[in-house]
Amino acid sequence: MFKKVKSERGFGLVEVLVALALLGIIAAAFSMGLFASSKSVLLSDNLTTAEGLARTMMEDIKDGPFMGDDAYDAYYATSIPAEYGDIGYSYTIAGETIEAGLQKITVTISHNGVEILELEGYKANR
Repeated sequence: MFKKVKSERGFGLVEVLVALALLGIIAAAFSMGLFASSKSVLLSDNLTTAEGLARTMMEDIKDGPFMGDDAYDAYYATSIPAEYGDIGYSYTIAGETIEAGLQKITVTISHNGVEILELEGYKANR
């Protein structure tokens, strides 16, 4: 009925193994790219959140009372919004007197104990 033509052979074992190896290499490279991309997005999100918190803290400090260098951290101890504290964000505030009536304020934001951002500004005694 049907004649088998010599050119109608199937794929050999070596060809199939080479194709599977190439497919595995491509899949591994694609998954590593997805992992790197998701890690980058997470880092960017943490930095954006930390920057927003630091700027908010700095504005609160500039609008608040003028204090001694070591008093800011204790005075603003409860200023971080609870939803950020609940997800691992914390801060420290340090003041340094530059001259009478002028302080350099440093707000440091940490996420899960790792320092990720430091913002510096100045506060004048008005």
